Amino acid sequence: MMMIQGESLLRAFGSRNVTTVGAVLAGLLLFSFIDFIPVVGFLFGLVMSIVGWGVTLRTKFGTMDNWFQRKA
Repeated sequence: MMMIQGESLLRAFGSRNVTTVGAVLAGLLLFSFIDFIPVVGFLFGLVMSIVGWGVTLRTKFGTMDNWFQRKA
């Protein structure tokens, strides 16, 4: 999500050649600025934390299972 927002931000400022690292850093910067808004920042951070934990659990983080094995 940060990469998509970062890429949009960089393109809005006129950057034509956007790298993955640049997009992630711009997205991180954008999300960090949103966290400074008193009430909205807290809610935004809470929602992003829940999304992050969901993605972590959904991708089987920390398991030794074969992620690419097809289930019959």
